[in-house]
Amino acid sequence: MGGLLMDKASSRAARVARQPITDIKGRLAGYELLFRDGDAQFALIKDAVASTVAVVERALGGVGFDAISSGKDCYLNCTTEFLQSQAIDLLPPERFVLEIHETCKPGPALYALCKRLRERGFRLALDDVQALTPMIRQMLAVVDIVKLDWLEIDPPQRTPMARELAAQGLCVLAEKIEDAREYEVSRAAGCQLFQGYYFVRPEVFAVRATPPYFNAVLAVMELLMNSAPYRQLADALLSAPALLAQLLRLASSGAMGLAFKSSLGSIDAALMFVGTERLLQWCGVLMYSDQLPVGDDPLAQLALQRAHWMRDEVERIWPEDRPLALRAVLTGSLSLLHVAHGVSARAFWQGLPLAGDVLAALVDRSGVLGEVLALVEQSEQREHVLSPSFA
Repeated sequence: MGGLLMDKASSRAARVARQPITDIKGRLAGYELLFRDGDAQFALIKDAVASTVAVVERALGGVGFDAISSGKDCYLNCTTEFLQSQAIDLLPPERFVLEIHETCKPGPALYALCKRLRERGFRLALDDVQALTPMIRQMLAVVDIVKLDWLEIDPPQRTPMARELAAQGLCVLAEKIEDAREYEVSRAAGCQLFQGYYFVRPEVFAVRATPPYFNAVLAVMELLMNSAPYRQLADALLSAPALLAQLLRLASSGAMGLAFKSSLGSIDAALMFVGTERLLQWCGVLMYSDQLPVGDDPLAQLALQRAHWMRDEVERIWPEDRPLALRAVLTGSLSLLHVAHGVSARAFWQGLPLAGDVLAALVDRSGVLGEVLALVEQSEQREHVLSPSFA
């Protein structure tokens, strides 16, 4: 269960959980993404905004959206502050349901905010509804789903509430369903979606806390804010390979609302797809999550050395093949990330939209790039450089 990027015993693990949401036929309809801290199996929320940002960072940048969503919709608990933040721009609207947190104050401002978000393509859900107060009723026109806090509603009121909401064309989700009886009662009441421990407890994904390096991220942000050309940005990203990997995951998440079908063969391609503004937002999310270590990392330094060595070798042998040289740089800079995460290269790179020859080099050391990478690894072990030869 979960744990795609590291073993569960690591005390440095950052975690994110998902809890299934099922439909009336018992089929999987989506997942609610949940914050987890350290080894805790339950949410320990101290700062609701920071917790939501951490969920986004870990789900999209750490685990990867395709892996954590399994092709289903994702529900995300949101405060008003998060809904107003730029972090919302990182989410693909067609795949996310934004849950309006119970701390959000209903009223004209929230109503207008919800209306704008729906116009952008997001679906909205009212979370933890226990009564249809006048203020809640006013919000019904700008939401798609109402999540009923089933255990906290007086039993005689449950069915009338569910049927009234369904009659208005709203999808009714019964949450905190803990046994078969409550499931049957909620189904009979007209609820269409269901969530709770009766079905399954949240599944926890662990993500090794090896985020981008503080100074390198600051350098990338400065370049972004000064509208630096892609070439300069690509060079700066070589000093932060973990940020580069998360850039690829962000590209594969479809955060721009586009179907991502091609494979990335260079840093420039990833930058062009994601865009500098979105990358700047992503850097801000990473900085806000307060998980960036200060100082240099020998693996990052070695990866940077590999990237330059592989580029030089490819340019020496194939001086006219600029695209291959760019893919060599990408391969070298990413070649040690799986080591930092304590797993195999195959497990780490699964699901990322890398070009076929780059992926083959990283996972199997096959192909032209794989041979160059294998040679640089041999030279590191022997502590001297050998000249590659190809048939």
